Amino acid sequence: MIDTNYIILFMAVIIAMFAGVAVAATRSKSASVEDGGALLFKHLYVYLTLFTTLLLTIGGGISVFTNLADIVSPNPYTVSFNEFKLSRPGEFDVNGNPLPERETEEELLKEYHQAKEDEIAHKKQRAANKIVKSLGFIVIPLPIFIYFSRKLNRKPSQLSG
Repeated sequence: MIDTNYIILFMAVIIAMFAGVAVAATRSKSASVEDGGALLFKHLYVYLTLFTTLLLTIGGGISVFTNLADIVSPNPYTVSFNEFKLSRPGEFDVNGNPLPERETEEELLKEYHQAKEDEIAHKKQRAANKIVKSLGFIVIPLPIFIYFSRKLNRKPSQLSG
């Protein structure tokens, strides 16, 4: 769950950037009075688009890296054999002794190891799925970032096209 403090901080940074770009563009010679400030908003739009797409690309890269780490070294299986044995409903009495005609200790141990392997495989599969989703945060905004960064390098009169 996302902490509301981070959302408030992010919104404050966006507002501060918006105000900073507006002040800088107002003071620049390219945003003259006769063009009605249209160039100001074009510059503001380009800078905010660059900032947003850069943040999305960086966030996607971080997410890909963390999920690759989860594939290489997944979190360990934290259920002990005794917890596994006691979690099976109706097969053990209150003291943890097996009820008659139930699985032997060796069969339970085999099931425990299988459950452990299945959980680790499931964690790796989940991480691989998240990598594919995270690549969308790189593949989609990166071309937009490149387009607007090239647009920024043009002369101010060409910024509108």
